[in-house]
Amino acid sequence: MAVSEEELGAEPKPTNSVHYLAKTVLKGSAILHAAHGRIRSPTTFDIVLGK
Repeated sequence: MAVSEEELGAEPKPTNSVHYLAKTVLKGSAILHAAHGRIRSPTTFDIVLGK
């Protein structure tokens, strides 16, 4: 589940920095699809990974 900066109460970060958040990586799993962009709203940047 993704959490936006607004939900965390954090100050917005500069758009030129890149941050990754992973909740769980299963041993032996493979990521077959990845999508990134402004999916939920124009002010958030989302990364979606799937099998």
